[in-house]
Amino acid sequence: MGTTFDHSARGTVAGGRGMVAAGHPLAAGVGLQALARGGNAFDAAVAMAAAIAVVEPAMNSIGGDAFAIVKSPDSAQPQAFNSSGSAPAAARARDYGERIAPEGLAAATIPAAVRLWEQLHGEYGRLKWADLLAPAIEFADRGVPVSQLLAGHIQANRNSLARFPDSARTYLPGGAPLRAGETLWQRPLARTLAEVSERGAAGLAEGSFAGALEAYARDLGLAHRRSDFQLLRCDRLAPLSTPYLGRTVWVQPPVSQGYVTLAALAIADLAGAGELEYSDPVRVHIAIEAKKQAFQLRHRFLGDPDIGGASSAEILDGDLLAASAARIDHTRAARHGIPEPLPVGSDTTCLAAADAEGNSVAYIQSIFAAFGSRAMVPGTGVMMNNRMTGFSLDPRHPNFLRGGRRPVHTLMTWMVTDAELPVAFGSTAGGHYQVQTNQQVIDNHLRFGMDLQRALEAPRWGHDETSGDVYVEERFGAPMAATLRTLGHEAAGAGLWGAGSRGLAIGRDRASGNLWGASDPRWHGVAIGF
Repeated sequence: MGTTFDHSARGTVAGGRGMVAAGHPLAAGVGLQALARGGNAFDAAVAMAAAIAVVEPAMNSIGGDAFAIVKSPDSAQPQAFNSSGSAPAAARARDYGERIAPEGLAAATIPAAVRLWEQLHGEYGRLKWADLLAPAIEFADRGVPVSQLLAGHIQANRNSLARFPDSARTYLPGGAPLRAGETLWQRPLARTLAEVSERGAAGLAEGSFAGALEAYARDLGLAHRRSDFQLLRCDRLAPLSTPYLGRTVWVQPPVSQGYVTLAALAIADLAGAGELEYSDPVRVHIAIEAKKQAFQLRHRFLGDPDIGGASSAEILDGDLLAASAARIDHTRAARHGIPEPLPVGSDTTCLAAADAEGNSVAYIQSIFAAFGSRAMVPGTGVMMNNRMTGFSLDPRHPNFLRGGRRPVHTLMTWMVTDAELPVAFGSTAGGHYQVQTNQQVIDNHLRFGMDLQRALEAPRWGHDETSGDVYVEERFGAPMAATLRTLGHEAAGAGLWGAGSRGLAIGRDRASGNLWGASDPRWHGVAIGF
C-alpha cells in the first residue's frame, strides 16, 4: 500500500551501542549515562523510571503503577511484567456511593511501580541498585527546572492541588503556581527514594512511607493499611500476541487493556482496511469502527483475570473477531454506545531502552490523571494515583470493585518481533487513546512501511470513548474530517498536532543489529543513541 505521508519533522536517531527514549529529556540523559557506565538496557530503564518519577511528576510517581514488555537474548519470546496496584483489602464498593471521586486518597490503589523496578533489576540488571536511583534522588534533593509542559499542568490543576497541603507546598509555594523555568524542590521525595535505594521495594512497603500512608488513611477514615503492601506483586507473564503482516505483535495481558490493540488490528484487517490506501477516508473509517468493536469486547470481558476476568483464549477468539469485523459497515458509522464508559486518564509517561547485546525494554509508568488523586502522602513527597476510578460499581461487571482486586488498566506497551528478534517496540501516553494510538503506529510501520519516526509523526485520528466524537489531525488533509462526517462520524479537526497521545519507539535493524530511536514531536520526549 502506498502512503502520502513521506516526510519527518525530527528524523530517526541512529545508534550502534545503545539507545534510550523517554518522555522527558533529563530522564533520557540518565538512561544514556547508565549505558555509558557499562549498564545494559534494563539498568537504563530502571534509572529512567526512577528519574522520570521526579522530573515529570504530573504524569507519574512512585505512588503509581508500571508495566513492561522485555526481551533478552536468553529468552525465546518476550516477557510481560504487570505491576499494578490493588484496592485496599478492606475497600468495599458500598463505601463509594454512586461514583468513585477522582480526587483524594480514596481514589488511590496501593502503589506498585517500584516492585517492577526491583524485579527488572534483580532479574536482569548489572549496575548497583543504589547507583541507578542516585540521579533521581539528586533531582529531588537539588531541584529540577519546571518545564513548560509541567507548568501548564500545575496551572490547570492549581485549584485541586491547593486542597491538599503537601501538594500545595510543592507545586504552589507561597500560593502561586510554579512557572516554567522556576525550580521544583522535592526534598521529602528525596528522603523516600533514599529509603528505596537502601531497601528496595521494602523501603516503601515497610518503611516510613507505609506508616505515613496508613496514618493519613486513618485520619480520613479510609481503608489503606501498611498490610495492604503484602497484596502487591509484580507478575511475570506471557504477553498476548498475534501474527500480523509477517511479524508477531506482542502486548500486555490483562489486567491491561493491551489486547484491544491486537483486536482492533485484526478486526480492521478482516474488514478490508488493508486493501485501501493510507489516506483513503474509508480506510480511516474502518479503523475507527474496528477500534469501537474492540472496545465493546473490552467492556464485555476485561477484568482482573484472577477474579472473574476473561482468559486470553476468550479475548482473541478468531470467530469472535470475525463476527466483530462483519458488523462493520463500510458506508456508515455504527451508533456509539458503551455500556459503562470508564474514567479517562491521560497523564502517563513511557520509555524504552536497547543495547548492543540484544536486550530490549518497552516500559510505561503512570498515576492515571494529571497529578493522580492530587493527594500527596504527608511528609513523603509521594503523589498517589487515582486508579480506583478504573473500577466498576456494578456487581455484575467483571471489573467490580472488591478489596484486593486490581482495576482494569489503560497502561500497555508493545513489541514487534521477526522470528525471535525484536525489530520494534515502544508505548504511548494518553489514557484510553493508548490502544488506538498503538494500533495506528504499528499499522503505519508494518503495513505502510513508515520508519518508526514517521510512524509516530503521521497524522492521527482518535475516537473518544465517552462522547463518541472523532478528532482528525489536519495533516490528513481537509477532506478527511468532512468525508468522515458524511459517513456518520461526529468528526472535527484537531489542529496539525492535536492528538491526545504521545509515543516513542526503538527499532533494531535485523541485518546489522544497529538501533533506531523515535520520539513523538507532540511532547518534549526524546530519543538518544550512541
